[in-house]
Amino acid sequence: MSAFYLAEKKLSSEHQINEALRREVDNEKSKNDFAHKTIASKNDEISGLESRVREHDQTILDLQAANSNSMMEKELLQQEIVALKKRNEVLKYELDFYLSGAAIIARWEASRECLLGEHNIWKLDELDAQYQTVIRSQAQFKGMPPPTFDESLVSIKAQEQAGFGQSTSNPTLL
Repeated sequence: MSAFYLAEKKLSSEHQINEALRREVDNEKSKNDFAHKTIASKNDEISGLESRVREHDQTILDLQAANSNSMMEKELLQQEIVALKKRNEVLKYELDFYLSGAAIIARWEASRECLLGEHNIWKLDELDAQYQTVIRSQAQFKGMPPPTFDESLVSIKAQEQAGFGQSTSNPTLL
């Protein structure tokens, strides 16, 4: 019995060692499974983050393209502004030219009418109003304050006829 008892004891101790080793293996398997699950979840997380990075990169590329288009559009608009400013400058000179031409023609017509003696049929109040309108328009076009007129052509003509002589005031601008 003693051999049997020793064999049983040895077998029992090996059985306990086997149980302990099985527990360790099971424990290692569960740790390994947990590690694999953790790695898989981390890989999924990394894949998600990589896709977000790709989306952000695409957004950056889209924004850069839009910025490039905006810059080109801005450049075109600035060129158009420069062209419009030049055209505005030309139009100012043309308007000044035409206004000067109209004033010269009006002076020549007035001189012709005076020389032909047709100035007696002039309606001085209408002429004075037209003259003041033209002078005010020219001042406004040049960005100057509107002029004031101290006397009208009608009052100057009345003074001449009354015998006061020439008026010392100028019917043009003050």
